[in-house]
Amino acid sequence: MLSRTKHASALTERPLTANPPEDWVTNAAISPDGKYVAYQDQIGLFVRSVESGETRAVSLPPELHNRILGVQWMPDGAKLLVEVNVPEGIAIWLITVLGQAPPHLVYPFGYQPSMSPDGRFMAFVAGQIPRVGREIWVGQISGETPRKLLAVDERQRVNDPVWSPDGQRIAYFVLSSAGAGPPVSSIRVQAAGGGSPEPLALEPYLPKSAKLACMTHPCLCWSPDGRLFFFVKEAPGSLPKQDRYSLWQAPIKQGKSETAGRPERLASWIELQPGGLNITADGRRLQFLKQRVQLDVYVSALGAGGASLQEPRRFTLDNRGSQLIGWTADSQAIFFSSNRNGKWQVFRQGLNRSVPEAVAEHPGDEGNARLSPDRSWILYQQSASSKPGAPPAGKELLRLPTTGGSPELVLELPSSARFDYACPAKSGACVLGQEEGEDVVFYALDPARGKGDRLGQVTLRDPRAYTWQVSPDGARLALVDRYNYKGRIALLTLHGGTWHEITVGTQWGELQSVTWAADGKTLFCAAFQLNSYNLLHVTMSGGAQPLIRKGKTQLLYQPEPSPDGKYLAFKAHTWDSNVWVIDNF
Repeated sequence: MLSRTKHASALTERPLTANPPEDWVTNAAISPDGKYVAYQDQIGLFVRSVESGETRAVSLPPELHNRILGVQWMPDGAKLLVEVNVPEGIAIWLITVLGQAPPHLVYPFGYQPSMSPDGRFMAFVAGQIPRVGREIWVGQISGETPRKLLAVDERQRVNDPVWSPDGQRIAYFVLSSAGAGPPVSSIRVQAAGGGSPEPLALEPYLPKSAKLACMTHPCLCWSPDGRLFFFVKEAPGSLPKQDRYSLWQAPIKQGKSETAGRPERLASWIELQPGGLNITADGRRLQFLKQRVQLDVYVSALGAGGASLQEPRRFTLDNRGSQLIGWTADSQAIFFSSNRNGKWQVFRQGLNRSVPEAVAEHPGDEGNARLSPDRSWILYQQSASSKPGAPPAGKELLRLPTTGGSPELVLELPSSARFDYACPAKSGACVLGQEEGEDVVFYALDPARGKGDRLGQVTLRDPRAYTWQVSPDGARLALVDRYNYKGRIALLTLHGGTWHEITVGTQWGELQSVTWAADGKTLFCAAFQLNSYNLLHVTMSGGAQPLIRKGKTQLLYQPEPSPDGKYLAFKAHTWDSNVWVIDNF
């Protein structure tokens, strides 16, 4: 759907690829002359003619195969800069598209490279763990010692550095997660030679409740005539909820960090997420990705001992997305949350049914929902109410009867608090995990009385990299973290505060989520590899049996066994992603 602006009659929007969801496009970049697009899908890296559609594969050495995370053209249109996944982060390589020169490493730790207009310098984001996304560097294409341009604290991330047309300044995204609510995006501008960053004030010109958005990088580009292009997520305005994303342009004053005129919406789309923004050297053609990301609940029958799985079936049948919560005590129905009716709401659906029932009706959202051990309560989170226009007063943990009724307050925390919670599947106390400085501290949590005794703590390198779950009997906690515990599962004994580890190994990739089997004797893990998303059954000695190996078509997450141990539910992402261009803007 194309928004009508004063330029709408001249705008043309057309697809360059038509890949199916099984072979979705992960990243792309248009050549400086606008004649070719380089893109990567689930098969490999390709270069495609914009006009004829003729496509050829780019030959890659074994060390780069299935490891490329992003691609950008060099100004000469003959070489590509690619971001490569390496054991300790992300590296930048140079690949020759036209010619026989072999690929070579430029910077061992960096990603999202952006070339200066004269082709002499490269700005890039730090790619070494744990500094990923916290620094921007500037260096030469030769790979000589770069200099740090800026750094942010652990509550922020920087992305998408882009050069001004005169090469004197660099604009970039900042994602700030401090305070209540979801992370907030902003755009800052800084002199390429250093100095203090200045915010670019765009929000006053955007529609009410709109916010800057960045789903797939890059999400910024700066045209030769001084226009900065960016994406925005806008309020839907009607029910049922339908996310609306739009592409905007803002003229920037030369030598300044402010707009030279009112920003303007160029195009918008309903329930399609844009990303991967690039522009040609003459500023006449914009290339981007259109993506539809679907989150569903799947279910399958488990074999004896949980070591095998039948072919899964999709359980939730609405295309607006669903989040798995858990099972009923009799294993005959599943609770999940969905925003299909315009807000996040909890539903119950029978195992052999196709239509769910809403658990309760009330005005608020029911986010991050969990089930109490006896299945009598649903715990969920929301921001505390405050006066109109004022920042949130705090964060509230509430409980909602699974039989229907009104929510009740369990716990209130400061607006800056970062926390999660989980409950055992059968008995025992729930657990609250609260970030305190560099530690995650675990407390007992009673759905009726709130926060209880301290149970243990762990120091983690990145608060966004870990997940955990409580055992069915409430005696232990299992945690995976892709930085601290590579190839290992950490177990905490809740009534002693002691930790020990299970070594699974790194052959299955990064362990991304963990759940206990119904009997508490084994575990289920979702794992990510460069060429495959996997679901594993893990014994207490570390032995792992793959239950599902999905290639890169679907990201698997949060396995959840039924109480009787006969079934396994899990979440799965499905992507539909292709390359598009806009001309005459």
